[in-house]
Amino acid sequence: MTNFIKAFGAKYDGDPRIGFITEGLLGFWGEWHNWPFDEDTSDGKEDWSIPAEVYTEVLTAFEEAFDITPLCVREPKAGVDNAAFDVGYHDDSFAYATLTAEAGGQDWSYGQKLINLGENDRWKTNCIGGEVYPPIQEGLFKDTPEYPEWIENEGRQNWDSCVLEAHPTWLMCDRIKIYQDEVRENAVKASDGLGYDLQVVNAVFCEKIDESPLEVSVEIKNIGVAPFYYDHTKWPVMLGMKQGEQLVARWKTDWDLSAIEADGAAVTFKHTVENHRLGGGDYTLCMKVANPLQGGKLLWFASEGQADDGWLTLGDVTVEADEKEMDIIEEVLPVVYVEPEPIPDGVDGYYQAENGRLEGNALIDMDVPECMGGRKVGYIGKEGGKLYIENVEVPSDGTYTVEITYITKETRSVKIAVNDGEDIKIEFPPTGDNWTTLGTLTVSLELQAGSNTLCFHNEAGWAPDIDCIKILE
Repeated sequence: MTNFIKAFGAKYDGDPRIGFITEGLLGFWGEWHNWPFDEDTSDGKEDWSIPAEVYTEVLTAFEEAFDITPLCVREPKAGVDNAAFDVGYHDDSFAYATLTAEAGGQDWSYGQKLINLGENDRWKTNCIGGEVYPPIQEGLFKDTPEYPEWIENEGRQNWDSCVLEAHPTWLMCDRIKIYQDEVRENAVKASDGLGYDLQVVNAVFCEKIDESPLEVSVEIKNIGVAPFYYDHTKWPVMLGMKQGEQLVARWKTDWDLSAIEADGAAVTFKHTVENHRLGGGDYTLCMKVANPLQGGKLLWFASEGQADDGWLTLGDVTVEADEKEMDIIEEVLPVVYVEPEPIPDGVDGYYQAENGRLEGNALIDMDVPECMGGRKVGYIGKEGGKLYIENVEVPSDGTYTVEITYITKETRSVKIAVNDGEDIKIEFPPTGDNWTTLGTLTVSLELQAGSNTLCFHNEAGWAPDIDCIKILE
């Protein structure tokens, strides 16, 4: 397990696709407990409790493996030096067993355990997350919340009180996939109340400048329930100048948004541009937080004046200098994550699905180590998902055996059309009881000399995920 954690960190630490890593692996559901097989054996069940030294060993392994990506673990543990580890916690029974005993919760609740082990202020430095308790997900977000009878009898915990006490940044809620109308609206509103909420309250700068340095001071406060936990070197705050709608200058600051505590108190950040190189004219000063994931979602401030491109207007500036034509800056902000180069087609007869052309809902799964090149194409089939593997080269007309490498947990079928010809329907058996085990299947296809295009589709249902194909003969 510790070898796995080491390899896990070597591959994924700092990957901007990942907000937080939950330290699972131990206990039932990876939740770091084996309840009800615990130390209390009066119920006749065996004691499967996990020793404190095992908790410590796994915590240490994660600590050594991850320097950048923040970590979370189920809860602090008795007998473990919890304060020694740079880790947040997550509550897997949120809004059912969250509140402390003093606030009306159980004496064994998540919040009470934090109090008992002196970790109730951990949210100020490390992320708190969790899961909305599954039995209450069905009715929690109705206009009038509904609970199972046995929870009604135990008493129920107020959502807002739990948020204010636990300070969560993220919560899983599987049932949101089926929520509709006001129930979904209520759930989304509840989600909006989690985590940070940064607000720019004031900006100070000279409205008229010449060629002297540009000095900018911005006050920002956090009106949310938790800090911004991310590494500021990966999420840099940028200052920019626009002429009209066009960005013509951009500067990177060293402002650290995680330094703003979630207490509503404003923090002042200052930046000086020694040589702004701006020509004479009128400009709009603005700011933006760069997402390290290319194409990632924009960070939005709780302030008016933020454009669709993510730039928040701070005010107008007139530069008194010689006029000059300013180049328009492409909206390509600092990117930390760079996707690996795909394996080219035709190598040893293989053609990668991810190099193909996709239609409809078909998409590339970017992180499947089992697959060649670490990628596969999924969501082929329903709602127009199609995969075209193009430029498949053969020396002459004829019937060729084509090996298809795929993944499916259940029996699925796909139609293959060669060069817009008639469909050939093929049934693919399961490759395993998961969505990572590879399997192969061979099919005979009529190909023409030179380049061919194979279209994978299935209007009647979902097709298997495709890794690659290989021309065998």
